[in-house]
Amino acid sequence: MGKGLTAALCLVALFFMPARELYAQEADSLQGQWQIAIPSHPAYFGMALIDAEGRTTWDDVYGRGFLGYVAHADSANAEMVITNRVSVVHTYCTIQSSDLLYCRHSRKDGFVSNMFVLTRRGPGPKNLMSGLQ
Repeated sequence: MGKGLTAALCLVALFFMPARELYAQEADSLQGQWQIAIPSHPAYFGMALIDAEGRTTWDDVYGRGFLGYVAHADSANAEMVITNRVSVVHTYCTIQSSDLLYCRHSRKDGFVSNMFVLTRRGPGPKNLMSGLQ
């Protein structure tokens, strides 16, 4: 009876847990393969990979390669810091769902990009560093 009561209490707790807390758990895991699209530039294509440790790579049709990490993620927002070894870019995203982010790049010089969209396309790597060793 003790196990049944514990299971019932857990189900009740999950049922009454605020949705925001459930989304926070979802947002903590941005691991995946993300397609980058810019609505104002339909021909643009890019891909971002985020591993289980929060490391990320960004590549696009122009051959630009960025490396970085997820600096912050909660239920509503995420921030990534990426660099091409010349400049550092902060990427601020609004989390629309577990598979959809609306983002903008921001640089120290005051530049802010047009909005772009990240759409999760696959599970992504467990460790981006494993291929480099």
